[in-house]
Amino acid sequence: MELRYSNNTKKKHYIMKNLLAIFLLFTITAQINAQHFIDTYIHIKPDYYGGIGELLIMDCHDPLATVSRTVTFEGNPLPGMQATGIIASGPKTLHYQANDGTNTYEFVAEIDFNGLNPTISYTTSPTIEPMSVIEKYKSASPACDGEIELIISGGNAPISTKWFDENGSEVVSNANQLQFSGLCANTYGYSFGDASTFTCLGAGNGFSNPFNVTIDLLDCIVQTTDVSCVGTCDGSAELITVGGLGIMNSFITHQNGNNHPLQLTNECSGNVHGEFMDFTGAIAQCMNDIGSPDLINFTLNTTDLTGPGSNDGTAEVSVTQGAAPITYEWTGPNSYNSTGTNQVNGLEDGAYDLTMTYNNGQCDTTTSFQIYDALQIIISSVEPHTVNPPNGAVYFSIAGGKEPYDTILDDGQNQISGGPFTGLSFGQYTLIVNDANGNSVDSTFMINTFVSVNKEALNEFTIYPNPATNNISIKGDYLISATFYDLNGRIVLTTNLNENQTQSINVSNLEAGIYTVSLRSEKGEHMEKVIIK
Repeated sequence: MELRYSNNTKKKHYIMKNLLAIFLLFTITAQINAQHFIDTYIHIKPDYYGGIGELLIMDCHDPLATVSRTVTFEGNPLPGMQATGIIASGPKTLHYQANDGTNTYEFVAEIDFNGLNPTISYTTSPTIEPMSVIEKYKSASPACDGEIELIISGGNAPISTKWFDENGSEVVSNANQLQFSGLCANTYGYSFGDASTFTCLGAGNGFSNPFNVTIDLLDCIVQTTDVSCVGTCDGSAELITVGGLGIMNSFITHQNGNNHPLQLTNECSGNVHGEFMDFTGAIAQCMNDIGSPDLINFTLNTTDLTGPGSNDGTAEVSVTQGAAPITYEWTGPNSYNSTGTNQVNGLEDGAYDLTMTYNNGQCDTTTSFQIYDALQIIISSVEPHTVNPPNGAVYFSIAGGKEPYDTILDDGQNQISGGPFTGLSFGQYTLIVNDANGNSVDSTFMINTFVSVNKEALNEFTIYPNPATNNISIKGDYLISATFYDLNGRIVLTTNLNENQTQSINVSNLEAGIYTVSLRSEKGEHMEKVIIK
């Protein structure tokens, strides 16, 4: 069966088809016109610190169209489509509406001006999202580490950027980049654009007028106060911030681990590190030392007594390093005290202290030293050699000087160390004593031989008077000589005698004391003790 239409039916169908095509064309044309009669740009400067946020709305439209706009920010009209002094306190609402008499272009944006995390989002947006440019930057430390970053969204691709250095010259190598880094503290610029149908931005070249960004210097100083004395912990340190946009975070840390946001007190000497971050997120670091006065360096020289009990010791200190003025106080045995000079004399033997005060009286150091009596050997007795094997001996004590002592017996050919010294044969000996201070004394003595032929021979010698004062008489047969020895074994007097005669010997020059007299005769040798008054 063939379906046929009447001419009226065909005509109606044709009219309906054309009406639908016209409607669709009108709808598409209206949409195109709504999208293209205006392009919008949003420029945002975050609020880093103290209400410095800014908002600027720019638009470009068909020059043949008559456009009306309604722009509100936080519900209030936005004169000149810009706002300054914006405080970051949560998202803020921007409502933009434009109409060319036929079409409407509208969006509602939520903008967060938080300096560390600025954002823009849309609750109502047109087919083509407005081009938004969020300007972020960081302050620069002296190391020139400042930077500018652009967060761009929306617009008509491709997006273009230009950058300008501190002299206003374009940095061609950084074209179309979203970041400009390695910046010193100074003022820089940038401009932006997109592939808009309209070229009303800036001078009509498709780029906005340059926006200037001032990169602030960010630095810090650790200011310290030294400790008053070596070993004390009364130093301090303070972190001083320079430049930047406020203080978001800061700390100052001693090498011992103590830390505080801005100040340290009662600290020992050592290194201190400071750091602070401003509200752009930039960081400055600095350090210094809590010092201490120079440790006093000195040399102390002493001399011991020159003779037993002479009380002529001396001490002198030479300071090679220390914070002047320096005062001196000497103390010692028997309440000895002397002040005001770096040397003292007339010292007796004993233990002493020297206290030196320096660094304007804030510090002191004390050193101890010893003054020694003169080193001396006291020979208590010398025993003669009377039999074989040899049995001579010397008995002595040591006084003064500094222990330990080194004792040596020298017979002219050999040396013996240590003591006691016994089993000595006839001859002359030297007893030597060295102390720990390097002082040395010696004493020479004789070991005599005593031999008597018989007991009767011992009785043939007579010495009188005993004790004696000026003269001693000696009577005996076959006398040859008389030799006088003191208690140290030293020969102090020798005289020849005549046989079978009574001899008188002048002893007035001898000091009072006990002496040993060796009488030699043809029959042997006889020893006698005599006392001189």
